[in-house]
Amino acid sequence: MNDQLSSITVSGKSTVYITPDEALFSFSIITCHDQLSKARTENTSISKNILSFLTDENVDEKHAQAQHMKIGENYIHDKNPNNEKKYQATQNINVCITDFTRLDNIIDGLFAFEVANLKRPSFRNTKLEKTKDSAIRNALTTAKIKAENMAKVYGKSTGRPLKIEEIQEDHQTLRIDRETRNTSMEDSPSEPSFSDGQIEISAQVSVQFIIE
Repeated sequence: MNDQLSSITVSGKSTVYITPDEALFSFSIITCHDQLSKARTENTSISKNILSFLTDENVDEKHAQAQHMKIGENYIHDKNPNNEKKYQATQNINVCITDFTRLDNIIDGLFAFEVANLKRPSFRNTKLEKTKDSAIRNALTTAKIKAENMAKVYGKSTGRPLKIEEIQEDHQTLRIDRETRNTSMEDSPSEPSFSDGQIEISAQVSVQFIIE
């Protein structure tokens, strides 16, 4: 008696779209002075003004976090042509925006403060895990239908699954609704603003079914 089960292995793929509800970006505040205390004081003052500006733009305090200030010597600076000894204070600030209607105003305001290292925002959704689960379930359903259709051609039917495997990890891609720039924001502050678009999440599975 042959105990080996007849089976079929198929793949299933699904793509789900979700609208982002958070935009995250960071920037740096850099001050340079021949006195360490003044470099630090100026940096702290600018940081307070920026955080106050973000609060006015309805950014929650917990969504605008200043990191520990770094102090170092800097002999190369655009305002230091004689390479005199200077002290540089650098502070990074991480920001999370939930009201996208204020994003352009916030970016314009930050450029007015002459911040450094301002990059294009990354978008995410706080319910991403549920969407990932939905993509996987849809991929499994696709695999099941595919197996049933293939088995039906030979007058067979599918039974229980013997093996289920995710063959591709969740892949997230931000689909932009309108043209966006390819460079970082500090390179081209006058170019069109970013669209929040949609986040594309793909899942792919492999399932082995018994053939009856």
